[in-house]
Amino acid sequence: MKKINIPFALAVLAMVTGFFSCKRDIALKDPAVPASANSAHVSFIDVAVNLNTVLGAKADTFNILINGIKVTGYTAGTSPVMTMGSIYPLAGTSYGYAEVPTGDQTIKFARGVNTLDSVLFYSFNETFQANTYYTLLVTDSIKSSNDQLRMVLKDNFTLTDSTAYNMRFINTVLNDTASVDVYSARQAKTIFAGVKPGAVVDFGQFRSSFVSDTLYCRRAGTTTNLDVLNTQQLNGYRTYTLIYEGDAKNATAKDPKRHHLVAYLNR
Repeated sequence: MKKINIPFALAVLAMVTGFFSCKRDIALKDPAVPASANSAHVSFIDVAVNLNTVLGAKADTFNILINGIKVTGYTAGTSPVMTMGSIYPLAGTSYGYAEVPTGDQTIKFARGVNTLDSVLFYSFNETFQANTYYTLLVTDSIKSSNDQLRMVLKDNFTLTDSTAYNMRFINTVLNDTASVDVYSARQAKTIFAGVKPGAVVDFGQFRSSFVSDTLYCRRAGTTTNLDVLNTQQLNGYRTYTLIYEGDAKNATAKDPKRHHLVAYLNR
């Protein structure tokens, strides 16, 4: 009888399930390397609409290297994985952060397979603290020297119990001209109000429920919907990042660069 590789089968099943899921709730996968108190932990999310223009190259698809080591992918010789709407670690189980060295690190956006930095799009330095969690949110402001604008964000939250979840909201539709609100149908109220393009509303706690929620991204102070995130499960113990992302001038259905609301699971 042929022996079944159970871990491999489970990994394939997770990838297939994520690919065919119509829900825009994108989980981050546990990193391959066990967490260490001597390391920092980073999740990477690409929401940059105009990276080709910003970096002056065909940069819409790239690897992320830290001190010359590829971190976006489990195999050094694989193709670049980051593109608009993608995340790393890849969609999978419960949460995920890549383990990275602490201290001052050189971060590169590059293209290449066998020679990973054969085409270098951009590089910058960042200092990571031990046992600290970060999100590097790649936007069209990636070249800013200000971490808040570049969106290297510390993920500061307190773990919850079964009765509550954490959620923050980030508006990355940078070519918009006005603020947005987020309305929760289950809570029957606006949960994030007047959030300007480029603004980050830090994690807050909300009461969990077995009933799914529908979230509306609206023009601030109105009931005009910009996008709707349907049947969103927001469970106890969990921590989420809600992002309004994309191009303010693009509402084309299924275009990853359209303006839309998406939820990412941090842990």
